Amino acid sequence: MDFAWNEMKVEEFAAFVGLLGPRPIRCGEIYWGEVRRYFYRPLQPLHIFDRAKICRPIGAAWGGAQYAVSEGPDANSWLNWLAFDQTQNYSVATLDKNRRRQVRLAAADFEIRRLTDPELFKREAHPVYLSFQNRTGYRVGSERRDPAAFARWADQVFASPNVLVLGGYREGVLGGVSLTYKFGHTVFYATFFCDDESLRRYLSDLMLHTVRESAAADPAVRYVYAGMFKGIRGLDDFYLHRGARLFRQPARLELNPITRFLLKSFLPAQYNRLTGHLTPEQLAQAGVPTAPGP
Repeated sequence: MDFAWNEMKVEEFAAFVGLLGPRPIRCGEIYWGEVRRYFYRPLQPLHIFDRAKICRPIGAAWGGAQYAVSEGPDANSWLNWLAFDQTQNYSVATLDKNRRRQVRLAAADFEIRRLTDPELFKREAHPVYLSFQNRTGYRVGSERRDPAAFARWADQVFASPNVLVLGGYREGVLGGVSLTYKFGHTVFYATFFCDDESLRRYLSDLMLHTVRESAAADPAVRYVYAGMFKGIRGLDDFYLHRGARLFRQPARLELNPITRFLLKSFLPAQYNRLTGHLTPEQLAQAGVPTAPGP
């Protein structure tokens, strides 16, 4: 079954990204996220900015900011994304034999439904979220272990009318949830969580397949965005083995001089990550890098 998205306006987009991650800060026409203390990146990951027109949050003077630019003298670093492109060409037949098998097995077990009732979501999804948290120890959103905090978060999710909430049901029991939304020409695969048994039964493959199949039915979608490339085995490989590509976007990194000195002197690995430096092994992991358009 194909599911459709309504495109978000920029204000709704910024508010929802802030619900999932860094608090949005508006400066001029740009919405920024504070990804680390006093360090900011624009919330629009595939948008190219003009350095001369950039308005930075005040806190960037203490830490720094980084944003995508065109190739040229303004570029001094890289932003590394994982995304699926050529979206209209996707079908399950484009996957390798093993991934096709996983989608087929999961489709025999699970039914993907659109979720629209926040009260039902609170009851059914919280145990799934606890299973996910216990398995991963993921710190972001760990406060939602508390049922009241999860309920408040669910109310905020369903208050955004253009968020597509999908659930995977096996024998009538919810096993996993995805949240996606469309902004511009991009569908954002924002959140997926499932319980242990559903993970073993390949619900993650079926959910991603469902989203990509739905994006293929929308001629306005150019990309399905999976997140930043971290350069470590695991989640990156999940997307890469299913057709995602590494996009290396030229970027401008602006750091407070003292912050730059301290990072380069005492935290060189973290500094290299900020500059988008990738080792030969990481590049080999992801294949030949290219850069998407705005």
